Amino acid sequence: MEFSSPENPNEIFRCDLIWLTPYWNCTFGEGCKGIGKDLAEYGWHSESASYHDKADEARVASATKRLPKNLWQNVDVARKNGKSISQS
Repeated sequence: MEFSSPENPNEIFRCDLIWLTPYWNCTFGEGCKGIGKDLAEYGWHSESASYHDKADEARVASATKRLPKNLWQNVDVARKNGKSISQS
């Protein structure tokens, strides 16, 4: 799903409908039970992001190269350990 920000029509949000429509509440006080039929060990947040296809994955990988270090909490650890943002 894609929509413009109400505050800035030039800012576009692209959101996965699964992310937008789970019936579980995600409230730290109550805990997050996830969206699957079985309870997730770490809740919905353990799922992180998913990619639509290889082109989407490549687009995100490219964007991470432009992401300033001050906005990426564990960038040094990830790069040091050779971690990838890939699902595979």
